[in-house]
Amino acid sequence: MKKLFLAMICLGILVTASGCAGFLFGAGTVGGVGAVGLDTIRLERYITPAEAWDCTSAVLDEMQVTITKQDKDAGTINAEIDNEEISIEILSVDPQLTAINVKVRKKGLPSLSFADSIVEKINSKISEMKRSAVTPAS
Repeated sequence: MKKLFLAMICLGILVTASGCAGFLFGAGTVGGVGAVGLDTIRLERYITPAEAWDCTSAVLDEMQVTITKQDKDAGTINAEIDNEEISIEILSVDPQLTAINVKVRKKGLPSLSFADSIVEKINSKISEMKRSAVTPAS
């Protein structure tokens, strides 16, 4: 009995340490407004939701994704590229802080590396926008 218990504990530690715990606990089942699940990458920047929308839309245009649904008032964009479903939510956290949640799924499973690359591109676009706003025109 002790060996079985020890084996179960070792297996649990191994699975948790390998990063697969999200699948055991139902990754992506967390929902609700503003909730960030295990399959979502969140970017928070001090910009307006309109600026976040513009930068996000520009990145998606550059990536040549197919927009399937978008609602600027709700701050949501759904898109597809190479059988990957992209869901983006833009939320106003406070009057100056905006959050951009990016979720990517391929065949129903989270694709965190692709979501992270999208967030990096959006973050770069925001930084570029801020630099151009500060830099005086010559």
